[in-house]
Amino acid sequence: TPELSYFAGKSFGDFEAKLVDIPDKLGETIPDFHNMELRINQFADALKSDRVGRVHEGLHDPKGEIKQIIDLISDNAEYMCSAEKMFREGKLVKRICHCDTKVNNMLFDDKGNVLCVIDLDTVMPSFIFSDFGDFLRTAANTAAEDEPDTTKISFNMEVFKSFTKGYLESTKSFITPIEKEYLPY
Repeated sequence: TPELSYFAGKSFGDFEAKLVDIPDKLGETIPDFHNMELRINQFADALKSDRVGRVHEGLHDPKGEIKQIIDLISDNAEYMCSAEKMFREGKLVKRICHCDTKVNNMLFDDKGNVLCVIDLDTVMPSFIFSDFGDFLRTAANTAAEDEPDTTKISFNMEVFKSFTKGYLESTKSFITPIEKEYLPY
């Protein structure tokens, strides 16, 4: 719900705020987990190898839907890699992030109040966009993560607005203008 999303935003933002001044660098639990440049290169390699024959229109893609998805990703690849580029340019920092921000990774009391963030096995340096977007990928999605019927999938803007409000309230002590600007990215 939007109300729960507000508290989730506050909780995940507070989690990051509490870790923002840790002087020691944490290692990457899953190296390059959110490195979009690596993922785009892996995607390009998968397209080249086309191991299951889905890249070219034909028997497996008579309506050209796979080609549309490939074109959409290819057309947006540079934008999708903006965080890594801004990081190299010194415009963006990596912070300690949860990297698995979902409602099921929060502990609640018997009244439904958030007690704390749990499941810390993926805590590592990342961009805050990853934590922000990962929560919304599941919570604002109106269908199951693996829903094959795309007509059932939409984005709940009220959940987005509520989560964003809570998140920004609890990250105001450290979030930079560029992080705030690119948060929806």
